[in-house]
Amino acid sequence: MKPTKIIFAILCAITLAGCGKKQITNTLNLAESVMDEQPDSALTLLKQIDGNQISSVSQSARYALLYSQALNKNYIDVTNDSLINIAMNYYQNHGSARDRFLSLFYQGRVYYNAKNYAKSMIAYTRAEQLYDKFDDDYYKGMLQTQKGTIYDRYADYKKGLEAYQEAYRYYDKANKQQHKLYANYHIATGFGTSNKTYDLSKQKYCETIELAKQQNDTTLIKLCLTGLITLSVADDKYEDATKWFNVLKNNYGDDGLYSKLYSCIAVTLAHNGDFEESDRYIKLAGQTALDAYDSISFSMRSSETAYLKGEYKNAYNLLESGQLLEVQNTRKHLEQPILSEQIKVIEKDLEISKYKQRNNAIVFGLTMAIAAMLLVYLVVYYRNMLRRKQQRIDDYTNLVMDLQHTISDKDSAASETIQTIFKGHFDMLNNLGDSITLFNESAKNQKTAIREIKNQITQFGDDKKSLKDLENTVNRCCNNVMSIVRDEIPNLSEEDYRQLCYHFAGFSGKVISMLLDKSSASIYMRKSRLKDKIQQSEAEHKDMILEYL
Repeated sequence: MKPTKIIFAILCAITLAGCGKKQITNTLNLAESVMDEQPDSALTLLKQIDGNQISSVSQSARYALLYSQALNKNYIDVTNDSLINIAMNYYQNHGSARDRFLSLFYQGRVYYNAKNYAKSMIAYTRAEQLYDKFDDDYYKGMLQTQKGTIYDRYADYKKGLEAYQEAYRYYDKANKQQHKLYANYHIATGFGTSNKTYDLSKQKYCETIELAKQQNDTTLIKLCLTGLITLSVADDKYEDATKWFNVLKNNYGDDGLYSKLYSCIAVTLAHNGDFEESDRYIKLAGQTALDAYDSISFSMRSSETAYLKGEYKNAYNLLESGQLLEVQNTRKHLEQPILSEQIKVIEKDLEISKYKQRNNAIVFGLTMAIAAMLLVYLVVYYRNMLRRKQQRIDDYTNLVMDLQHTISDKDSAASETIQTIFKGHFDMLNNLGDSITLFNESAKNQKTAIREIKNQITQFGDDKKSLKDLENTVNRCCNNVMSIVRDEIPNLSEEDYRQLCYHFAGFSGKVISMLLDKSSASIYMRKSRLKDKIQQSEAEHKDMILEYL
């Protein structure tokens, strides 16, 4: 038996010799102390704790967090969040920032295992907000790695690359050499997939291989070699692909590889004229395909190998099949980007919170009618409870608005400039207009929200300087479009010009309807009418005007 195992066995015997709450605390302390170096031993210790003997809420939360941590470190994928939520519910308001971070991090891991990537990303994003409140660069790097994995899954390779680069930076600060190597591998892959910078990607792969050789990490070496093969094929450098394939096969074997790589190997062999081996690898690619990306690669590479063999009709059919799969997969990602998925999850949670709040109000009314003697106690109790729930709803609302703002500003270079003129009058008007349905549906809160919006509208509508500033800003950011409209289409009303200016500034139809005191239907009808007028006009720049509209 290894000395470390002997020492650990002695420590276990000493720790478990006690009884009750002190015994559990000692066991938790020991499990936490060996968690990073001996996660299997930590899990063994935690399994020996009788959950029925845990009496305090704080101890129960710590046990849930450490157990979740030990399961993850032992590669036991948990898909049920009941355990980690014990820690989450406690550490939201208690414990250190590190405890809150870890509970969010492992909650994200559970959701990821359950393939609920939207909820996983929400947990990681909330954990990321705690970075400046605790010092653990290793876990910060781990979180960035997890974010990179989710971005890659949604084909957002640019953000994935940024996350892996952040992970590398944190691993470097934490002096985690092995983690740095794997982050470097992901960075190399990111350069090839996001920016198509193949030379830089190749350089990173080769750099990682040399470092992995020093640590005798054959798994990482094989990963880098497979990356070099797929990179060479993507760059149409089949001689390089052949070279890297021979290194892989001669030194590490070609068993247990993934579908996309088999497809790339098949094309490389076909370009070398070895059609028999090419067919064998194409068959392996079809057998190991796991998802839409594998199926697309299989169809496209099969088409290419068939073409090289002179089987043109088969090549055409395979190409058509691959393109159809690619269109379907692209549409799926366009319709369900990760930010939109996050919004859906948050809105669903918000509706649940509002539903629970309404039910609690009903229970409150019944209780007050039945138990009048407890009036003072119940008022205080429910007021505090509703305040906490309202705070939670506000948090959800703010997060939804932030995500919508992120999506709306994603590709707009002028948006930030246009919004600067509203700071003095209605800085939050656009968000309020888009998110009004997310407010609590009670009459009181609705009235408050509506009153606030009307006040902002009145202030802005009476301020001609702000309206003029808006038009000038739109002209600066949009190629003088408002001046062109006024010069080339002079027969419009001033209200028409105002509506066009709001559209050019990027306001939603809902907000424009409030600014002009018209119904949403009227705004959309007038927009359609204005498009027709512009189209039928003799304006020299009507195409540009319609493009901004």
